[in-house]
Amino acid sequence: MVFGATVSGRGAELAGMETRVGLFINTLPVRVRVPAGAPLLGWLEGIQARQAETREHEHAPLVEVQRWSGLPRGTPLFEHVLVFESYPASAGAVEGAGLELLGARVAERSNYPFALLATPGEALALRALFDAGRHDDAAVGRLLDGMATLLEGMARDPGARLADLPLLPAAERERLLAEWSAGPPLQDDGCPVHLRVAEQARLAPAAVAVAQGDVRLTYAELEARSAELADRLRAHGVGPETRAAVRMETSPGAI
Repeated sequence: MVFGATVSGRGAELAGMETRVGLFINTLPVRVRVPAGAPLLGWLEGIQARQAETREHEHAPLVEVQRWSGLPRGTPLFEHVLVFESYPASAGAVEGAGLELLGARVAERSNYPFALLATPGEALALRALFDAGRHDDAAVGRLLDGMATLLEGMARDPGARLADLPLLPAAERERLLAEWSAGPPLQDDGCPVHLRVAEQARLAPAAVAVAQGDVRLTYAELEARSAELADRLRAHGVGPETRAAVRMETSPGAI
């Protein structure tokens, strides 16, 4: 996963930077791997360490980073950016400097399809700037709700694995598990299982019927394999209500 992160561009190693006036803000690519089994704290520490190393290059022009990446010219390095607004914007930040902050008003625009802005304070505020032609309000709202759920899960259980962190708010999870998955109750009309499978193979032959690890059997494949086994059993004299022992490995084929 690659996204852009804004940096001040004022690397401490650049001589005289503290005396220079002007805008040095830069946006650099951040590549993050998300291994499901990784512990949260170790993963976050690794990201922080790598980000600290990139500070040495935060003044590098994005056009140079693009060239170093080896990607074809014109290919965007990222389309989503993260902006952590850590500049001083409180009265306390100017105390003792002979200044009084009476108010602040900020108007922001972004040339990226999606920008996530995080502002620290008594509570961490998350805002999004996005291209309405590519993202709609409802989807972005769900994304921000999901991020809040994820951050709360991190704070609640710092020892969790990444795969165990919650991604859906409780209400959204309930919708997925209850409302969206709900269907008409299965009627016990006495229809045998193999006839139900045959009907499903007719209606949705490419739908996955059985899964185990990397193995997937569609309803059409399940029906075909069942028919093949039935033919072999009949060839040995097995008929209706006849009991027969079948030795098979534990696998989707046993279904």
